[in-house]
Amino acid sequence: AQEDVRYSLKNLKRSKQRSVKFFINIALDYELKARLQKASQENDLKMTQVVKAALDFYLKENGY
Repeated sequence: AQEDVRYSLKNLKRSKQRSVKFFINIALDYELKARLQKASQENDLKMTQVVKAALDFYLKENGY
């Protein structure tokens, strides 16, 4: 029974790892980072969620 639980936990960890596929590093100027932090705090979201939504919106608007 413990082995089944152990395998289930390993599979759960692997599935979480698969959902995150790519990371990007970008340099932001101070003003843009401040705006991003403000948007994040005012909407109770993580900064990564705001960036993902902004990228998705931009790409859809430009036909990608």
